[in-house]
Amino acid sequence: MNRKAFLILLSVISAVLILIMCLSPRSEQADEKSPLPEVRETASVFAVVEGGAASQRISPYFKDEEAYFFLPAFADRKKLTLGTADGARVVLNGQEIGSSYVMDAGSLPGDLEIYRGDSFEKYTLNCMWSEKVPAVFIETGSGDMTAVDSDKEVVDEGRYTVIDGSGHTDGQGSLDFIHARGNSSFQAEKKSYRIKLSEKDSLLGLPSDRSFILQANAYDNTDIRNALAFSLAEKWGMDFIPRYVQTDLYLNGGYAGAYTLMESIKVTPERINIAGDGGYLFEVVHDEKRLDDDSFAFMCGGEVHLRVLYPEKLTATEKQYTESHMNRINDMIEELGKDESTAELENYLDLDSFARMYLFNFVTNDIDAGNYSSYLYIDPADKKVHLGPVWDYDKAWGNEYKKNGLPEFNSYSYRWPEILSDNKEMKERIRLCYEGVSPVTDMMRAEGILGLADEVRESAAMDRVRWGNLSSQSVDTGSFDSDVEQLAGYYGDRVSLLEDVLYKDDLCKVFIKGPSGRLFWVKKGEGLSKEQLDFARKLFGSDKFFLPSGEEVDETAVFVEDTVIKPENM
Repeated sequence: MNRKAFLILLSVISAVLILIMCLSPRSEQADEKSPLPEVRETASVFAVVEGGAASQRISPYFKDEEAYFFLPAFADRKKLTLGTADGARVVLNGQEIGSSYVMDAGSLPGDLEIYRGDSFEKYTLNCMWSEKVPAVFIETGSGDMTAVDSDKEVVDEGRYTVIDGSGHTDGQGSLDFIHARGNSSFQAEKKSYRIKLSEKDSLLGLPSDRSFILQANAYDNTDIRNALAFSLAEKWGMDFIPRYVQTDLYLNGGYAGAYTLMESIKVTPERINIAGDGGYLFEVVHDEKRLDDDSFAFMCGGEVHLRVLYPEKLTATEKQYTESHMNRINDMIEELGKDESTAELENYLDLDSFARMYLFNFVTNDIDAGNYSSYLYIDPADKKVHLGPVWDYDKAWGNEYKKNGLPEFNSYSYRWPEILSDNKEMKERIRLCYEGVSPVTDMMRAEGILGLADEVRESAAMDRVRWGNLSSQSVDTGSFDSDVEQLAGYYGDRVSLLEDVLYKDDLCKVFIKGPSGRLFWVKKGEGLSKEQLDFARKLFGSDKFFLPSGEEVDETAVFVEDTVIKPENM
């Protein structure tokens, strides 16, 4: 055989061998794993969880070479039933499982192999379980959340089942719709949802209604900031606080994470009870891009818009009244002198609600206060403007560290309660209000935070595996306990600062005048540190700050009274 013929024969033999290898079963390559996306969902293996009178089918979560079953609190861990679908062969620890393989979840982790035709995947199967919170299961009509999660305008119908920790079905029925909600929170991969039940239902002890919120707390690795805010507000005696329950959410059989099931903001006798002639509910909206054509809104005070949520349809007279009335009140607040009486204002404002909101904004230090997720209402019973209810505190207590990481910095806008606090009579009212709530405030710092954390500890651990830290701006110290410790420490720092502001005379405000006012609390005779100035430079996008005299503010500047400074670029 000549050389040319030999090379041709060798090429043919090589091609045949390659073809045989491609067509051969991969059983001899069981320790190899086909390339997969970083995160993958599959229904080829599932678990049926049972406990009490409840039974639900859930699918695992896949990430890299790990697979997880996240079990609800009611699940009997010793009787976890595994099953297969899609014609897949599933092998666990070398044993092939069929349609119903009962196991003790405590025996995991284990080796999971999934065969689909000629494809093969290998994972380490893990199991985590919740301890103390109930579970909400939602099956959508489409069986998929992709469209809903992509667009807040997309809705899907479905069914819901709510199961408490003992396995008792607490609520069950059909959903008119589920849709994603939120503004900045909608940008997170883990979505918050609004659900509307087809019929009224009382879910987990919440008052019977059709509309509820499933709050993702996507930017809060403790999962308790909203719960802490609502609990604190309720104990302070603030009005119309949303009631809530911490839960685990499952969507179409997949674990969606730790959620807060809570009441939505709306006017009803059970929620915000202001229905009637002269009753109005307003939402504060700083960015006009967040306004829509479905509701009436107007500029108030030159900085924010007030959107009228109730009544939904206003007459021309009501539109004119609300706009002129609220702007007149804004002018009265801004023109109130330090030594003037608040008697006239008290004809228009519920000043106790303003005092409580001043204290609440101070303690929580939430970046949205006065800009977004802020509400006020006119009660038809007294015709006065009240501040509240409180809403959405997942970025409070230093959690948005690029905007409120320093406890001595007020991260929220300088709005009505803060302006009024400069008045002597109002400051005395605020002091008296704080004396009434101080014991509760201390109790929440000493015991309440730890109690709320203990309730969701295992649920938060599952959520951390499922989602990780979803925001580079959120606190993530590496563990749940250290995140809770940061929250408790920041809470304590803000309370201490508040008491210094209320009862001592050794602090002054360094007010940074920008599109929205922000301020540092500084000890008299001291200045802004390099850390504080660097923080302000990043926040305001300015390398330099100046006094009204034109003098530059640096680390050597000393303040002995309230002072306004301006960024160089404004």
